[in-house]
Amino acid sequence: RSRKILLFSELRPAPKGTWAGGYSAIMEGLGVGLHKLGHEVKMVAISYQKQPHDLPFSVIPFYSPEMTAVQLRDIIEGWYPAALLVGMDLPYQADIHAQLSAVVRYVALFPVEGEPVLGRWADGAANFDACLTLSEFGRRALKKAGVRSQLIPIAATLGIGRPEPDQIAEMKVNAGLADKFIILKNA
Repeated sequence: RSRKILLFSELRPAPKGTWAGGYSAIMEGLGVGLHKLGHEVKMVAISYQKQPHDLPFSVIPFYSPEMTAVQLRDIIEGWYPAALLVGMDLPYQADIHAQLSAVVRYVALFPVEGEPVLGRWADGAANFDACLTLSEFGRRALKKAGVRSQLIPIAATLGIGRPEPDQIAEMKVNAGLADKFIILKNA
């Protein structure tokens, strides 16, 4: 069944063959994936400066941190999405959730990068309608903290947003690591 889904996160749309990285790549892949599944997607995007893009969903510029709840509430109350899916680090999500949980289902997407998950973070996450984490490590750490979560594959895992081989070679040269094998994790 098709649903309206409002995304909120960072987004710097990258032209084909270039790399936006971080939450931009994750949320772009998620938005495209949701669209392909038949959902109607809109995104309020931090760092978006009205650049042209070929994304199959609307991208709305984010105004300012002081206006987060007001801007999101205006869109929610005028468009009536089934869920607000917020992609950002866990500590920043509690305030947004506190201001909007009464008007929309709140789904949080975030990485977990260490254990134990701090009590105040786990307490906040336990109040979300759903938690999506980017790694099996994160899912297990949240479970230990008493928080239910689901693991989702990130965009790079699905082949969306990966840098081209020549870009990888250029990055390695620029970092002075051209002859090295590199594993990089960036959520």
